[in-house]
Amino acid sequence: DGSALYFSRAPIPFRRAGPPGPDDLASGAYLRHIGVYACTPRALERWVALPAHALEELERLEQLRPLAAGMSIGVAVVGATPGGVDTPE
Repeated sequence: DGSALYFSRAPIPFRRAGPPGPDDLASGAYLRHIGVYACTPRALERWVALPAHALEELERLEQLRPLAAGMSIGVAVVGATPGGVDTPE
């Protein structure tokens, strides 16, 4: 329906045979999260009022907080992959 199910720093889906290779990544089964957010003031107020969630703390991904609380985060597939500003591990 265009809504995220989960976000992770690890590849999803998990590949039992080992890390995904170039062919796996090119297959479309794996997508990269860019992380550009837009929300209503009401949704933002609700988001920041929520307590931290265990999954958010484990993955260190703030978008897991509203997902765990039942809020919806819409996602879209874009054609190009821009450069990243990832948090160092």
